[in-house]
Amino acid sequence: MSLVINEEIREKLDLAITGQKSALLANGDRTYCMITEPVAVHWKNCKMTTNAIMIPGAKKI
Repeated sequence: MSLVINEEIREKLDLAITGQKSALLANGDRTYCMITEPVAVHWKNCKMTTNAIMIPGAKKI
């Protein structure tokens, strides 16, 4: 499972970029994505910590 965000969310959360990796998108395109510092995600009674993948040019939907 991956946490995917756009640049706007990364800026709002003030997440640092810690690296990059190649990713295959759902449309079949391959791109380089930035990886952020770890993010704590809490939903209902579940918790996890993961790095977010920032997709370049992604728009808010």
